[in-house]
Amino acid sequence: MRKTWMIAAALALAPALAIAQGYGPRQGYGPGMGYGQGTGRGMMGGGYGGGLATLDLSDEQAQKIFAIQEAARKKNWETMNRVRAEMFKSHLETRKQIEAVLTPEQRKKFKSFGPGWMQEESE
Repeated sequence: MRKTWMIAAALALAPALAIAQGYGPRQGYGPGMGYGQGTGRGMMGGGYGGGLATLDLSDEQAQKIFAIQEAARKKNWETMNRVRAEMFKSHLETRKQIEAVLTPEQRKKFKSFGPGWMQEESE
């Protein structure tokens, strides 16, 4: 019973602790995919390996660097979205080309391979 209460208390405190972590300049790279507290390298290799945290930056420098990093992050997301859209178009075109080779019976079975929204699209 005591173990159950401890788990419940930990789960109740988790959101508050997550919010307290903060986000912004001077946070460095955390243990996850991007920004967070600490100077760990993060999932994506840590960019500068936590080196920026060791430069003793002024608040003004930290704000400027944070703005540069944010601009790069936004640009990268836009690029990724464009690439995903192109890959999706390519995937649909590939499906249509494959369907053109198949017999009507094979085509019917092939349509069942994709997600539901795609099954109607590929006639």
